[in-house]
Amino acid sequence: MLKHSKTTYIGGIQLLREAYDQTYGIHDYARQVQMERSKPPLDKYRPLSSVALHPAEDYIGTGREKWLTKRFADLKVGDRFSISFMEFLDLPRWMVEFMIKDAEAEISRSLSQIDGLKKQIDGA
Repeated sequence: MLKHSKTTYIGGIQLLREAYDQTYGIHDYARQVQMERSKPPLDKYRPLSSVALHPAEDYIGTGREKWLTKRFADLKVGDRFSISFMEFLDLPRWMVEFMIKDAEAEISRSLSQIDGLKKQIDGA
């Protein structure tokens, strides 16, 4: 990290950002300096890596919308309730949760029926 002899407001912000990046493994300033001095191949040289999106900061992967999108598609909620994905997202939370639980229960019932048929076939 950079050391400032007289920490100004701007310098303090920069130090805080560097500490955050270093702590969470988002950007390693010491390694970047070493890499730049060793003249790395172009595919390893990332001069803007300190401002690039890092997986640790990717909030899309942790949001409820990603989970809802996957459940909507996997459970075929749109087909079951004749509703588009955008209409589904506009519904109140209790209704969305009801639809997902209902679709999960239907799939569970279908799987039980399939298992029963397999057992009948194997037993015949």
